[in-house]
Amino acid sequence: MSLAQFLHPRSIAVIGATEGVEKIGGRLMNNLLRHNYPGKLYPINRGRKEVWGIAAYPDLAACPETPELALVAIPAESVLGVIDECAACRIANVMIASSGFADGGAAGAALQDRVVAAAKARGIRLAGPNTQGFFNVPERIAATFSPAVNIDPGTTAKRRRIGVVSQSGGLGFSLFNRGRADGLDFSSIVSIGNQCDLELADYADLLVDDEDTKVVMLFIEAVKTPQKFIALAKKAAEREKPLIVAKVGRHKAAARAVASHTGSLSGADSAYDAVFRRWGVIRAESVEEMLDTAALFTRHKLPRGNRVAVVSATGGTAAWLTDTLEAHGFELPEIDAARQKRLMEFIPPYGSPRNPVDITAQGLRGYAPALRVVEDSPGHDAFVLAITLAQEVRIAREGDELAQIIHGSDKPMLVYTYSNASEKARAMMARWDLHYYTRMPGAARALEAGLAYRRFLDEFATAPKAEEGPSPAADAARRYLASHGKVLCEYEAAELLALYGIALAGRLARSADEAAAAARAETYPVALKVQSPQIPHKTAAKAVALGIADEAALRRAYAEIIANARAFAPEAEIRGVLVQKMAPSGLELIAGMADDPDFGPILMCGAGGITAEIVRDTDFAPAPVSAREADAMIARLKVARLIPGEGGRREFARILAALARLAADTRGLVGEIDLNPVIVTTSGATAVDALIVQKDKA
Repeated sequence: MSLAQFLHPRSIAVIGATEGVEKIGGRLMNNLLRHNYPGKLYPINRGRKEVWGIAAYPDLAACPETPELALVAIPAESVLGVIDECAACRIANVMIASSGFADGGAAGAALQDRVVAAAKARGIRLAGPNTQGFFNVPERIAATFSPAVNIDPGTTAKRRRIGVVSQSGGLGFSLFNRGRADGLDFSSIVSIGNQCDLELADYADLLVDDEDTKVVMLFIEAVKTPQKFIALAKKAAEREKPLIVAKVGRHKAAARAVASHTGSLSGADSAYDAVFRRWGVIRAESVEEMLDTAALFTRHKLPRGNRVAVVSATGGTAAWLTDTLEAHGFELPEIDAARQKRLMEFIPPYGSPRNPVDITAQGLRGYAPALRVVEDSPGHDAFVLAITLAQEVRIAREGDELAQIIHGSDKPMLVYTYSNASEKARAMMARWDLHYYTRMPGAARALEAGLAYRRFLDEFATAPKAEEGPSPAADAARRYLASHGKVLCEYEAAELLALYGIALAGRLARSADEAAAAARAETYPVALKVQSPQIPHKTAAKAVALGIADEAALRRAYAEIIANARAFAPEAEIRGVLVQKMAPSGLELIAGMADDPDFGPILMCGAGGITAEIVRDTDFAPAPVSAREADAMIARLKVARLIPGEGGRREFARILAALARLAADTRGLVGEIDLNPVIVTTSGATAVDALIVQKDKA
């Protein structure tokens, strides 16, 4: 059976089905029956001939047909035998609700491995274990024991729906429960459990393929197969189907030692953010934000710009809403003079036709006429109507016309109620299929996400992408790394960087005489830096000297640097010093790469120099990147406004793109790269220090 049928079974066997709702097998049966599952149900219970009024069977072999899905709700130690039964009956899809596997310690994890191996050998796909199941809402397949689904699931008619895939079953079904209270429509809600076989990306891929699912919400603790998730995100972007993600674990410290500033500044969360940005994934910070954003995507057009008009019957609400929208990056330009004149025909003189439009509580004709006047304003991209639904008199009078305006608009028109909605008002809004927001930040954030996604789609469709596959320098780079140690000294890093067109000036000197000769070739003033794989941070060892003006000073500095390095790390291998001409003054930036355990090489840029880790003005992107993507990274830095000239910015973007190509070519070999600082001037950018750390070799 095709995996696409996993969420659409025409017959289900419930192994461990019981009467009552005290046990999971009973709750599974209850939910399936309560939601009028349209297919065939086969309760499996060795001790009963009937369960919930339905004929029961002692085992799968006794069923009159082969069920398309087996729901397993028995003790963990008995599940392995069920896999054999499913194989004998040619059941291809099995969902294990039982817990006590990898969620229950080493013994449970070993049992899970045996179950997975047995299923794989027999061509069976597994959901779970330790899953709360799924609810295919339009088809009324409540294959879950969650009580959160036992509310009005909404219509089965064709709608723009929300799909949910969650690593937390309780949270996933709570999204459905809370969303339904707001009148939102759902396709399938899936709890993925331990992901022993089928994983989050597999289910989400099914929902991306579903015609009625217009947005997919994901709750993620960790991605099991990063490349599968990236393929999912890319597919969703190509189909213009937004993914709204809650990713927890944002503030967990990286559990690995790092040698570079890049490694210190990077972390698992920055890698997720970088991957999300690359593919237009929308990150939400709360359940409310997820639902508010999903409502925008399923109920409205996307805004084309950031110009918003507010229509309200209360000046205070309008002012506060204006502040909130501006805080989220929106502008509220005035309504044009001609439309203001038309508005004042029915707004009292103490109201305002400007923006926000305040029709006042005594508005002579109501909300709809005001929306009619402004709806086609060429100077606005979205509208927010602030109303009260505490009582339904006005909405009852205007609802039909408001619904006609809002549904017919080619721009988003959001409704915000500054009071709780009465039961009658809620029913009326549902009848007119009008969604309403109950939080100012929720409405503003939803619009912000919609605009960001619209801009992402425009960029995604037109922007040149980084070239896939290895570059011509890849083989040489990998050979070079194979012949060098874990930590590349600066002079060694320079040779590797040169393969990618990144220049790092300097000459290695193994004695004071060689240093003097190198300085004469470079011309004074110069800098001296010790070269030792055991001393990656030379400043900490007082093994750097800057602005050396003549040979006498150079010889003194050489002796001091070597002495300081030996005192700092007595066992270190001192290979000499690097002699560099002093770089011109300019803005100090950093470029680097850290190998993320999930997503591989992640490019970083930011404010550089010795304060890089203090300032923490950074941006990240998965490698490789195009020159355009590199420039976009720079643009997102706070320090970008200080870059002295377009020539320097272009050169720094070129260095970033080249560094990302190096990182992609050497994936799996290099753990960290630092170019810090890169001095950016009006005409160019120069890397003056480099550190490359290889991963431990197998």
